[in-house]
Amino acid sequence: MKFLFPLPLVFDGNESRFLQRDGARLAEECVRRGHEGVKLIINGGDGHPEPSSPILKTAAWRDWTNPGYWRREKADLILLYGGMAPRLEPVARAIRESGETTLVLKMDSAFGLTDFYQYFWTDIVKMYHVCRQHHGVPRSILTAALRKTKNTVFPNKSFQRRYLRLFHYETSETDQSLANTRRYCRK
Repeated sequence: MKFLFPLPLVFDGNESRFLQRDGARLAEECVRRGHEGVKLIINGGDGHPEPSSPILKTAAWRDWTNPGYWRREKADLILLYGGMAPRLEPVARAIRESGETTLVLKMDSAFGLTDFYQYFWTDIVKMYHVCRQHHGVPRSILTAALRKTKNTVFPNKSFQRRYLRLFHYETSETDQSLANTRRYCRK
């Protein structure tokens, strides 16, 4: 069987950074059990050489959004990282349009989908840390606060409905995350 673990981050040439994350560890375990496991990351066209590890592979964003690319990969299961990121909708759609691959959403949150008041400050802190990977402290604080406010005042329910329907399954980090997501989806 072939398992793909796409992580929507651009490869920066630091192979060890990507090998330490859970997608690579899952790919390693697949290989250890006699299957094919690959962690897929984005080739940003920055001229970095391809990763030397057999469990790391890069592909351009145009490939990520192309059903033909996913068809050629012939994966039995794809565990897509990125949670509820709207920019991943064309990726999930391309994977579904590619054929019979089982597509699983990796909800990378201990809280899952929640209403506005649940985990308000926790969501801001989580968004801050995501922003902080690419920006300074002031910009990260402002971006996190603005995103939480925007998502609260203008929740994109139509996106959520469209997006979640593209997946066969959704993983949750914790029992609490699963319960919160079920509650949110029922509402």
